[in-house]
Amino acid sequence: MPIWLHIEVQYVAGRLISVLSRLFSLLSTPTGGAGWLHSSVMESLSKQTKVLLHEITNGLTFAERASCEEYGSVEKNIQKQINIVMENCERLDYLVKKEPPSKREEAKLHVDKMKYDCKHLQQALQGIQLRRLV
Repeated sequence: MPIWLHIEVQYVAGRLISVLSRLFSLLSTPTGGAGWLHSSVMESLSKQTKVLLHEITNGLTFAERASCEEYGSVEKNIQKQINIVMENCERLDYLVKKEPPSKREEAKLHVDKMKYDCKHLQQALQGIQLRRLV
């Protein structure tokens, strides 16, 4: 499967999970009646985000070695994935606030780590872009 197709599939899956998580959040009650549903959505979104972070890392490795013809599309796809991760982190931030107090702090730490990793990968992409210009 070409890398661009794989990234597009990931993008569509990310949007689907985002829509489903919004739907499930509407179903959950403020008192936590559907809390188990909320937790499963959060776990699923978190797993997907971690997979995307790993794929971005692999994409950056590929981008460093890509030819001039390939580089443009690779860079564009990496940026798409970074944007998806940032959207997922924003959604996870919202979902963390609905976690029970006993789980909230740990969940917040995981989301913050993913945000940090994403910002680090964004900076790595910018470094590759600068090296390409020189």
